[in-house]
This record gives sequence, structure tokens and C-alpha cells, in this order.
Amino acid sequence: TPDPQSGAGHYIIRPKAVGKFKVVADVTTNGTKKNMGEMEIRAKRMPDPQLVLGQKKKGETVSKSDFQVQPLRAAMQDFEFKIQAPKIVSTEVYIPGKSPAPSTGPKLDPSQQSLIQNARRGQKVYIDAEVQMPDGSKRPLSASFRIQ
Repeated sequence: TPDPQSGAGHYIIRPKAVGKFKVVADVTTNGTKKNMGEMEIRAKRMPDPQLVLGQKKKGETVSKSDFQVQPLRAAMQDFEFKIQAPKIVSTEVYIPGKSPAPSTGPKLDPSQQSLIQNARRGQKVYIDAEVQMPDGSKRPLSASFRIQ
């Protein structure tokens, strides 16, 4: 598929399966088709993104205010290709001993914010999320952060 963002001569390959396959480049000039070459390449599964709060990775210590001002996002850590960021479609925040607070979208809703604001120092906040990958598939993610 031609890549409109990169301009002429740039293409995007969307393999249907993981594994090795052959890419063949043909050119048609004046009704004559000519093979310009071929190459075997490997398609790998896109790794799961990681939930991060601002710049804080899972397991790190965060302040309660970080949850109010920092965005929760799905980041592609150590992935060698530039892709559209995965979209968070739902979240559930829970703290041991409290009822979980679900919501849709990446922004923590008031019930989730309240749960976090009532957490004690040193307590862990667990977040489960579902993200939509650029290919349309959905993946579950989890992270925990310790309250400062």
C-alpha cells in the first residue's frame, strides 16, 4: 500500500500472518511487466505496549497529584518501528480492600480519582486497561503504581 505520509516510492506492508514471506517488486512500462527484484522478510507480532503514567513506568512510585495531571497512555517501549500510538479504550482502577472503579477511555474518571485520593501512602494502585492496537486488535494491559 502506498504510504501517503512518506511520499512517492514509500509503501506499507500489512502481512496477514507472522513468519517469513517474499516481497516482489514489479514495474509495468508501456504494457510490459518487468521484475525489479525480490526480498524475503520476516513479519513479527507487535509487542504489547506498556501502561505509563506521564513518564512513570509500572512499579514506580507516584504522587496522588500525578494521577490528576499526568496522562495514562499505552507506550511502545523498545519497539523499532514508528507506529500510531495504541488507544486506551477502557480502564479499571482498584486498590486492595476497595471496590474497583471502571471507566471508558484513557482519562481517569471522578470515581477513579476519588479512589486514588483516598489511598494511603505506600499503598499500591492497580490499573487494568484494554488498548486498541493500530491493526484494530485489542489487548489487555496491567500496571501498578505505589502511592508516594
